[in-house]
Amino acid sequence: CMHCLNTAILCDMITHVMNVRVDERLLTVQSAIVHDIGKLKTPNEILFSREDTEAVRLKIYQDQLAGMDILEESISGGKHIRRICTQAAKIGTDAENGRQALEQKISIPARILIVANKYDEMTAMDLQGKSQSEVKAIQVFREHPEIYDQAVVNALVQSVNILFPGVSVELNTGDKALVLAENPQDVLRPTVL
Repeated sequence: CMHCLNTAILCDMITHVMNVRVDERLLTVQSAIVHDIGKLKTPNEILFSREDTEAVRLKIYQDQLAGMDILEESISGGKHIRRICTQAAKIGTDAENGRQALEQKISIPARILIVANKYDEMTAMDLQGKSQSEVKAIQVFREHPEIYDQAVVNALVQSVNILFPGVSVELNTGDKALVLAENPQDVLRPTVL
């Protein structure tokens, strides 16, 4: 699954910037690689349905949880990976269903997985050939600190170059501009020409 691989790479980059302990870093990356294993049980007509209802999301979430049983039994560190994946899946599903609360007891690896997973979901092309911009993803993360840990979001921003010098952007006014310099205080407000 390309999504799982992308998510794992993002998790590795974020954990590096956050200076996460090596053992937690490995668990985070392993969790990202297998976090969607339960979706293998989900029928394609549900998984790729254009219908986005709470019932569809609940079915996918239940299949994800069922897949966690396999992880605990077959992977070294499976108990920890299961906990990370389960926490991330619950927060993601709750957020999609309008219940938005990032609880204090959510582990750092799960917080990282939540951000990396959503970033790849938003910025990767879907089956209809659509994706959202990296800037839009960061805006969503900034607008919802109750879901997305802002320390993790900051590490993501440091990991991926979004608005670097030389890139062309479209301003809110509809005008085109060229990024001249990054803004370390606010990545979404670079110096432009």
